[in-house]
Amino acid sequence: MNFSANFRMVLKPGWFQLPSKYIRSRLGTASLLPLKGICLLLILSSCQGDVTIAEEEEPDTPEIPARLPKQDFPLKDLSAFSSPSAAWAIVGNAFAATPDADFQVNEGSGALVCANETNTLTTLATQMEHGDLEMDLMFLLPKDGQAQLWLQGRYAIQLEDTWGKESQRCGMLLGNSAANDHLTPVNASRAPGLWQHLSLYFEAARFDENGGKLSNAKLHYLRLNGYTLMENVEIAAPSAGASNTDEVAEAALVFASLKGAVAFKDIHYKAYTLDQLQVNNIQYKVYKGDWDHLPNVDTLTATDAGSKEDFDVEIEGLKDKFALSFSAQLEVPVAGEYLFETRIDDGGDLFIDGDLLIHNDGEPGMGTERGMVTLTKGTHTIDLTYYQDVWGKRLFVFYEGPNIKWQSLGAKESTKAPRKGPERLVINPSGGPELIRSFVNHKGQKRNFPISVGSPLGIHYTFDLEEGTLLHAWRGEFADVTNMWVGRGHSQLLIPANASAEASAGVSVAQLDDPKGTWPTGLPAGYTIDGYDLDADGYPIFKYQYGGLQLSDQVLPTNDGNIKRTITVDSGTPQANQYVRLAAGSIEALESGWYRIDGEYYIDVEEATIGGGNGDLLLVPLAGKERVTYNLIW
Repeated sequence: MNFSANFRMVLKPGWFQLPSKYIRSRLGTASLLPLKGICLLLILSSCQGDVTIAEEEEPDTPEIPARLPKQDFPLKDLSAFSSPSAAWAIVGNAFAATPDADFQVNEGSGALVCANETNTLTTLATQMEHGDLEMDLMFLLPKDGQAQLWLQGRYAIQLEDTWGKESQRCGMLLGNSAANDHLTPVNASRAPGLWQHLSLYFEAARFDENGGKLSNAKLHYLRLNGYTLMENVEIAAPSAGASNTDEVAEAALVFASLKGAVAFKDIHYKAYTLDQLQVNNIQYKVYKGDWDHLPNVDTLTATDAGSKEDFDVEIEGLKDKFALSFSAQLEVPVAGEYLFETRIDDGGDLFIDGDLLIHNDGEPGMGTERGMVTLTKGTHTIDLTYYQDVWGKRLFVFYEGPNIKWQSLGAKESTKAPRKGPERLVINPSGGPELIRSFVNHKGQKRNFPISVGSPLGIHYTFDLEEGTLLHAWRGEFADVTNMWVGRGHSQLLIPANASAEASAGVSVAQLDDPKGTWPTGLPAGYTIDGYDLDADGYPIFKYQYGGLQLSDQVLPTNDGNIKRTITVDSGTPQANQYVRLAAGSIEALESGWYRIDGEYYIDVEEATIGGGNGDLLLVPLAGKERVTYNLIW
């Protein structure tokens, strides 16, 4: 019999009892293994041959999202808008050949554009009215373009071309006077002709049943190109110039063009009502015992019982070694799909109408699990079980539903002031380049071997030392290193101190027998990263070897605020099938000779070809060249 096994080694003197949760997931039942002396325990997780321990395959289960998806705002035609003027139209795409070029569009659908040839205020209101609103969208401006997004037609977000300028007006929240304008901390704007990403979470003003105002509107966050410009800004009154100055619970979203053309696309949103799930008649039972996994409380005898106002596991006289069960009525105001999440230390189950929705069994320790269920309007039952082994006692339930925002369920309103976040720690280079090794996130993935290089010119970048490639480029302040120092610096995460252009991960030089082929993933055989040297000014020159070539790679800031990258062949003769990959993604060849990548940055290169199976690679043949140089403009 051949064995293929994962195993756990336990060394402990005396009698030893294996926690049953370690093996019951494979063997199906709890097992106790008393061993005397020093013990070596091998737990077989899989076997191959004539005998197996657990052959049955686990059924495929759909992945539960962390949040319910946003709705897509329809842009097939103008039917979703009220009384559109001739200045507004639906097109396929919008772009500019360079930051200085005129605004251009392609026929089709999926993007909203206003030509605004007269440079006068031109507005377009949605038929959809909103109160609280969470939204993402892309917008595009020409050089010196100005536009606005009016929340409820009353509170204006300024969209303005501020690329290369000292101004920080793009993304600012306009007040009811210039003195009340909320300026943004950085200029996070991309170059004209590039798509920019705006995301926000707006909370409408609250009113009593007689129309009296209870609280001001609030902007929970505003992000431009991934950078948080504002958080928790209270809006006392409508912006100056609002056509309606009376504040209301719901009103239309309004798009506006002030100067030059503007385009919008990829509009996704959640418009929230004030509906909530209600939990009533919470009853609880207490069970005493010593468990290292969630027990079946139906087989236990309760030692105490009572009623509570919430799912609070802090019960007088109970510290460790106990379990709880809660039962309650759940009032559902709107039929639809609901997402639930439990965060529990040590473990527990959530049941809706007697059916198990979430199983959350920790190590012991804090665990997070989710489940989705379709509920009808009306009364349902909700049951929770919980066990406490040692240390922290925590049980939290969260949910989100149709037009119902993410919030806690069956919990007391906190009377504590929100915890103040740590003071932001920012490193800026002085006198020369600053080099920092850390972890860095790139397109949602944590990279383990990057180096970030800060320039006194205010142009910075991150380079991946594992694959030898450019990851990020940004302007302004250099590095937010708060996560590297606060809270013991567990995450060791460096965050660019401004919105960044995210380049394509993966090796920069490879062999392709067919330029229409697929670029290799990971390090190809024979690829060696040799670290870096420093030039006379202190900037790194990265070294790597591949396919008989010794290569050097340098990224430098330019005086016009961009990035220049040069890959040089130090030794060896490039072959006809060896290429430098400048970018991967949606690639557009522009009249200017530049290339636009994913609509988010430009590449200026003397010679390149579009390859890849779907035209998704920007390549430069390396044969016959001593070096390849290009500029990245964003």
